[in-house]
Amino acid sequence: MQDLYPDLDIDINTLAVKIKKTAEQLKSLNKENAALKADLAYYKKLYEDSKKTAEHYAALKSDTVRAVEKVERLIKKIDTIKV
Repeated sequence: MQDLYPDLDIDINTLAVKIKKTAEQLKSLNKENAALKADLAYYKKLYEDSKKTAEHYAALKSDTVRAVEKVERLIKKIDTIKV
């Protein structure tokens, strides 16, 4: 068959090299994809934790505002009792 198609052997070798390079690129891309997925999972968790913290701080702020209002009312009552 090589005698009939001398260029065929060169084409097969060229294709084999290209396939090998493509397989290496795919392997590299799969590793990069796995790393990006891990990063994404980390940042999603970080986002959820930050969201919970922000909600907690919002609740604390609301509680603080109510506490300040109560203290102000108590101060007014004390001031009116003193007079």
